[in-house]
Amino acid sequence: MEIATAPTHTRVRDSKAPGRAALAFPAGAFAAFLAEIKRAGSPGRQAPQPAAQ
Repeated sequence: MEIATAPTHTRVRDSKAPGRAALAFPAGAFAAFLAEIKRAGSPGRQAPQPAAQ
């Protein structure tokens, strides 16, 4: 996946098929999407645990 950002939008495309169309999202919407992924984590993946002291 390749991501290109600009002040008003973010474009995402498949790096294995660069000749195909890219998806474009409003910059704020894509930032909110990434923030939610970081907050929620990936399904089936455990959240990082604090280091033992």
